Parts: sequence; C-alpha cells; structure tokens
Amino acid sequence: MWQGDIPMFTTCANSRDLVASDNHLYRDFFEESGIELVEKRLQQLDERDLERQI
Repeated sequence: MWQGDIPMFTTCANSRDLVASDNHLYRDFFEESGIELVEKRLQQLDERDLERQI
C-alpha cells in the first residue's frame, strides 16, 4: 500500500488456498472450499426454505 497499490486476493471455488497479488500461495487458508460450503448449505434447505422462496 505504500507503493500505492491495493492488495488483491483470489481463490477458486473448489480450493481452500488463497493467492495474493504477489503470487504468494497461502495453502489451506480456508477450512472449507466454497463448493463445500455451498453443498452443505443446499443439504440444509428444508420445506420452510421452499415456502419462503415460493
């Protein structure tokens, strides 16, 4: 930030790693990948969620 740049971090939906703008890789930064989180959430949906969305 001293150089006027803004750090950027990226990941992939199926990864637990985090990549910094300087290409530094932080392995297993997240406990679960984004896909794993979505799958868990979908499995938790029930009839009440369906009613609310309809």
